[in-house]
Amino acid sequence: MADNSSEVSLSNYSSSLYELCQLSVGSTVLFGLYTAFVIVILGPLCALILILGFQRLSPAATAMSNTDFFTYNVVAVELLGVLGAAVYTIGNLFTGEPALMLGVVLSAPPMFGLVLLHLLTCLERHLAVVHPIAYMHVRDAVRVRIRNFSSVVVWLFSFGGLGVAWQYYPDYPVVPMFSLLCVAIFVMLLCCVSVLRALVRPGPGQEGGKQQNVDQSKKRAFQMVVAITGALILRSVGLLFWLGVVDLETFDTNILCIFVDLGIWLTVPSSLVLPLLFLRRAGKLTCSNQTNESG
Repeated sequence: MADNSSEVSLSNYSSSLYELCQLSVGSTVLFGLYTAFVIVILGPLCALILILGFQRLSPAATAMSNTDFFTYNVVAVELLGVLGAAVYTIGNLFTGEPALMLGVVLSAPPMFGLVLLHLLTCLERHLAVVHPIAYMHVRDAVRVRIRNFSSVVVWLFSFGGLGVAWQYYPDYPVVPMFSLLCVAIFVMLLCCVSVLRALVRPGPGQEGGKQQNVDQSKKRAFQMVVAITGALILRSVGLLFWLGVVDLETFDTNILCIFVDLGIWLTVPSSLVLPLLFLRRAGKLTCSNQTNESG
């Protein structure tokens, strides 16, 4: 019986790896730990940032920066992913097909939305640093309309991922997601290079190449772009795991499922990068405060 079931598993492997992973103990443990992480750490972190955002909506508050605006959108999308992971784990533990499908559906918007929101954040920083005069000449009201329109497009595109997830279910839409990541990372790398060039370029009245005091806003922008790009590169490495394992049919299914879940863990940095940068700017990170005081 065991041999027959193994043959059935291998014959169906190419089209139902993720269904087989639901039966893998190692995969269940790894994804369960991931779910615990997003519920205990990522979920409360995102909720805290949204609470801080609502507190800033008072009439006396200063205007919201574009970076903070995109961060609020990121954490809202992340909360959908937290809910999706929790529902999927429940369905996996209790073998409930409706819960599994609902978990996949809830996880679809974060698949695409997070990448696009990270991309918008990097592009906004790029424009502010590389083209500061043109950026400042655009009226605040126009910039607000542009960012609001961009975020609406991202949300529509994100929920369009529901159809993609439905089409690929029970498998993960690796190819569309990886293609999007490749384009986003390429654009972000260009932003990194452009911001770095603007950072080291001597300003007016400075002798060529010997810039003593680098503009701190430019330095922070460069650090942000590098951090986001690096996190998304790790996310793409995780997807490379998934792309690679679908062609390794001769390997043990349990080992392949563990690689799939290790790939999921590599998406964690891209989920944390903007929330942690936001808390750092808001002075809510203790280590950041101590560093600033010592400096």
